[in-house]
Amino acid sequence: MALAPHCNFEGSTLPLIVGEFKSESGALFEYAVRPDADKAIHDPEFSHIVYVGSHGIGGDCGYRAAKVLGTVAYIAVDEDDSGTVVEKWAIKSHRTYGRK
Repeated sequence: MALAPHCNFEGSTLPLIVGEFKSESGALFEYAVRPDADKAIHDPEFSHIVYVGSHGIGGDCGYRAAKVLGTVAYIAVDEDDSGTVVEKWAIKSHRTYGRK
């Protein structure tokens, strides 16, 4: 389970959490709108960040750039000489959060 390390609140400068999904393995992940300032992966198709649970432990940022769709999520897991390394995750259940 990987929940965002923050909550949505008015006036926050943190990424807006927009939903959650359960992967095929049963793990639950929250995801947010990717901040414009996040330059780790330069591909504009990756409009979300998926929280992966480590939240800065061991030098990890705690999230991955992603493109979350209804039944699948494309997760940028690394970069190599040929570009972004992407994993395709099947989604078992998907819920978007309402905005206030």
